[in-house]
Amino acid sequence: MTKPGKSRKKDQPDDGAEEAPPTDEQMQLRAERLQRELDEKNNTLEEYTGLLKQLQADFDNYRKHMEGEREKVFQFAKGDMIAELLPIIDSFENAAHHCEQKTETGEGVMGIYKQLGALLEKWGVQEIDTTCEFDPNFHEALMVEEGDEDNKIIEVFQKGYILGTKVIRTSKVKVSKSQEVKT
Repeated sequence: MTKPGKSRKKDQPDDGAEEAPPTDEQMQLRAERLQRELDEKNNTLEEYTGLLKQLQADFDNYRKHMEGEREKVFQFAKGDMIAELLPIIDSFENAAHHCEQKTETGEGVMGIYKQLGALLEKWGVQEIDTTCEFDPNFHEALMVEEGDEDNKIIEVFQKGYILGTKVIRTSKVKVSKSQEVKT
Protein backbone atom coordinates (compact mmCIF):
# COMPACT_ATOMS: atom_id res chain seq x y z
CA MET A 1 0.00 0.00 0.00
CA THR A 2 1.01 3.51 -0.51
CA LYS A 3 1.49 5.88 2.25
CA PRO A 4 -0.65 8.95 2.35
CA GLY A 5 1.01 11.87 0.59
CA LYS A 6 3.17 9.63 -1.54
CA SER A 7 2.09 8.47 -4.94
CA ARG A 8 3.14 5.15 -6.29
CA LYS A 9 4.66 4.95 -9.75
CA LYS A 10 2.84 2.70 -12.16
CA ASP A 11 5.94 0.71 -12.98
CA GLN A 12 6.86 0.03 -9.36
CA PRO A 13 5.30 -2.95 -7.62
CA ASP A 14 3.70 -2.63 -4.22
CA ASP A 15 6.28 -2.32 -1.48
CA GLY A 16 5.31 -5.63 -0.13
CA ALA A 17 5.45 -7.67 -3.33
CA GLU A 18 8.56 -8.06 -5.44
CA GLU A 19 8.69 -10.01 -8.70
CA ALA A 20 10.74 -13.14 -8.71
CA PRO A 21 13.52 -13.35 -11.31
CA PRO A 22 12.66 -15.60 -14.29
CA THR A 23 13.75 -19.18 -14.04
CA ASP A 24 16.23 -20.80 -16.41
CA GLU A 25 13.40 -22.64 -18.10
CA GLN A 26 11.48 -19.39 -18.65
CA MET A 27 14.64 -17.76 -20.01
CA GLN A 28 15.20 -20.72 -22.36
CA LEU A 29 11.60 -20.58 -23.63
CA ARG A 30 11.86 -16.83 -24.11
CA ALA A 31 15.18 -17.22 -26.00
CA GLU A 32 13.66 -19.92 -28.23
CA ARG A 33 10.62 -17.74 -28.96
CA LEU A 34 12.87 -14.78 -29.81
CA GLN A 35 15.06 -16.99 -32.01
CA ARG A 36 11.98 -18.23 -33.92
CA GLU A 37 10.82 -14.63 -34.42
CA LEU A 38 14.31 -13.66 -35.60
CA ASP A 39 14.42 -16.62 -38.01
CA GLU A 40 11.00 -15.64 -39.40
CA LYS A 41 12.16 -12.05 -39.88
CA ASN A 42 15.39 -13.24 -41.56
CA ASN A 43 13.40 -15.53 -43.89
CA THR A 44 11.09 -12.65 -44.78
CA LEU A 45 14.11 -10.40 -45.37
CA GLU A 46 15.75 -13.02 -47.62
CA GLU A 47 12.50 -13.43 -49.55
CA TYR A 48 12.13 -9.68 -50.09
CA THR A 49 15.83 -9.36 -50.99
CA GLY A 50 15.43 -12.12 -53.59
CA LEU A 51 12.33 -10.45 -55.02
CA LEU A 52 14.14 -7.11 -55.16
CA LYS A 53 17.12 -8.64 -56.96
CA GLN A 54 14.78 -10.32 -59.46
CA LEU A 55 12.93 -7.06 -60.00
CA GLN A 56 16.22 -5.21 -60.55
CA ALA A 57 17.36 -7.84 -63.07
CA ASP A 58 13.99 -7.72 -64.88
CA PHE A 59 14.14 -3.94 -65.06
CA ASP A 60 17.73 -4.00 -66.32
CA ASN A 61 16.76 -6.51 -69.04
CA TYR A 62 13.75 -4.37 -69.97
CA ARG A 63 15.91 -1.24 -70.16
CA LYS A 64 18.46 -2.99 -72.41
CA HIS A 65 15.67 -4.36 -74.60
CA MET A 66 14.07 -0.93 -74.98
CA GLU A 67 17.44 0.67 -75.81
CA GLY A 68 17.96 -1.97 -78.51
CA GLU A 69 14.46 -1.40 -79.90
CA ARG A 70 14.98 2.35 -79.90
CA GLU A 71 18.27 1.93 -81.77
CA LYS A 72 16.60 -0.35 -84.34
CA VAL A 73 13.81 2.17 -84.95
CA PHE A 74 16.37 4.97 -85.24
CA GLN A 75 18.50 2.99 -87.72
CA PHE A 76 15.42 2.06 -89.75
CA ALA A 77 14.28 5.69 -89.94
CA LYS A 78 17.79 6.81 -90.77
CA GLY A 79 17.98 4.22 -93.55
CA ASP A 80 14.70 5.44 -95.03
CA MET A 81 15.87 9.05 -94.92
CA ILE A 82 19.19 8.15 -96.56
CA ALA A 83 17.38 6.17 -99.28
CA GLU A 84 15.39 9.31 -100.13
CA LEU A 85 18.57 11.40 -100.12
CA LEU A 86 20.50 9.11 -102.51
CA PRO A 87 18.90 10.34 -105.77
CA ILE A 88 19.92 13.89 -104.81
CA ILE A 89 23.47 12.71 -104.16
CA ASP A 90 23.44 10.90 -107.52
CA SER A 91 22.37 14.13 -109.23
CA PHE A 92 25.17 16.09 -107.57
CA GLU A 93 27.68 13.39 -108.51
CA ASN A 94 26.48 13.50 -112.12
CA ALA A 95 26.63 17.30 -112.15
CA ALA A 96 30.10 17.27 -110.56
CA HIS A 97 31.39 14.99 -113.34
CA HIS A 98 29.93 17.19 -116.07
CA CYS A 99 30.80 20.63 -114.68
CA GLU A 100 34.08 22.30 -115.34
CA GLN A 101 35.91 22.29 -112.03
CA LYS A 102 37.52 25.64 -112.66
CA THR A 103 34.26 27.59 -112.76
CA GLU A 104 32.48 28.88 -109.67
CA THR A 105 29.48 26.70 -110.45
CA GLY A 106 31.68 23.64 -110.88
CA GLU A 107 33.46 24.33 -107.58
CA GLY A 108 30.11 24.87 -105.84
CA VAL A 109 28.62 21.64 -107.15
CA MET A 110 31.78 19.72 -106.23
CA GLY A 111 31.75 21.30 -102.76
CA ILE A 112 28.14 20.27 -102.13
CA TYR A 113 28.85 16.76 -103.42
CA LYS A 114 31.80 16.42 -101.03
CA GLN A 115 29.68 17.68 -98.11
CA LEU A 116 26.98 15.13 -98.86
CA GLY A 117 29.62 12.38 -99.02
CA ALA A 118 31.04 13.52 -95.67
CA LEU A 119 27.54 13.50 -94.17
CA LEU A 120 26.93 9.93 -95.35
CA GLU A 121 30.26 8.87 -93.88
CA LYS A 122 29.42 10.58 -90.57
CA TRP A 123 26.13 8.66 -90.44
CA GLY A 124 27.97 5.37 -91.01
CA VAL A 125 26.82 4.88 -94.60
CA GLN A 126 29.32 3.06 -96.78
CA GLU A 127 29.48 2.64 -100.51
CA ILE A 128 29.10 -1.00 -101.61
CA ASP A 129 32.31 -2.43 -103.03
CA THR A 130 32.11 -3.11 -106.76
CA THR A 131 35.71 -4.25 -107.22
CA CYS A 132 34.75 -7.74 -106.09
CA GLU A 133 32.73 -10.55 -107.62
CA PHE A 134 29.02 -10.09 -108.19
CA ASP A 135 27.00 -10.76 -105.02
CA PRO A 136 23.19 -10.67 -105.38
CA ASN A 137 22.91 -9.49 -101.77
CA PHE A 138 24.71 -6.25 -102.65
CA HIS A 139 24.56 -5.94 -106.45
CA GLU A 140 21.81 -5.91 -109.03
CA ALA A 141 22.85 -7.12 -112.48
CA LEU A 142 21.22 -4.95 -115.12
CA MET A 143 23.28 -6.37 -117.97
CA VAL A 144 25.36 -9.44 -118.65
CA GLU A 145 28.22 -9.43 -121.14
CA GLU A 146 30.45 -12.23 -122.33
CA GLY A 147 33.92 -12.02 -120.85
CA ASP A 148 36.91 -13.95 -119.60
CA GLU A 149 35.61 -14.48 -116.05
CA ASP A 150 32.28 -15.39 -114.53
CA ASN A 151 30.54 -12.92 -112.20
CA LYS A 152 33.08 -10.13 -112.58
CA ILE A 153 31.61 -6.63 -112.28
CA ILE A 154 32.53 -4.81 -115.48
CA GLU A 155 30.67 -1.53 -115.10
CA VAL A 156 28.76 0.34 -112.37
CA PHE A 157 25.61 2.17 -113.47
CA GLN A 158 24.56 3.32 -110.00
CA LYS A 159 26.39 3.16 -106.68
CA GLY A 160 24.94 1.11 -103.85
CA TYR A 161 25.10 1.89 -100.14
CA ILE A 162 24.87 0.05 -96.84
CA LEU A 163 24.17 1.31 -93.33
CA GLY A 164 25.66 -1.09 -90.83
CA THR A 165 24.47 -4.43 -92.17
CA LYS A 166 21.36 -3.05 -93.91
CA VAL A 167 21.52 -2.55 -97.65
CA ILE A 168 20.04 0.87 -98.39
CA ARG A 169 20.35 0.47 -102.15
CA THR A 170 22.01 -2.25 -104.23
CA SER A 171 24.66 -1.33 -106.78
CA LYS A 172 23.35 -1.47 -110.34
CA VAL A 173 26.04 -3.21 -112.40
CA LYS A 174 27.02 -4.96 -115.62
CA VAL A 175 28.40 -8.46 -115.00
CA SER A 176 30.62 -10.67 -117.14
CA LYS A 177 29.80 -14.24 -118.01
CA SER A 178 32.47 -16.46 -119.46
CA GLN A 179 31.79 -18.37 -122.64
CA GLU A 180 31.14 -22.00 -122.07
CA VAL A 181 33.35 -24.25 -124.12
CA LYS A 182 31.23 -26.83 -125.91
CA THR A 183 32.75 -30.25 -126.17
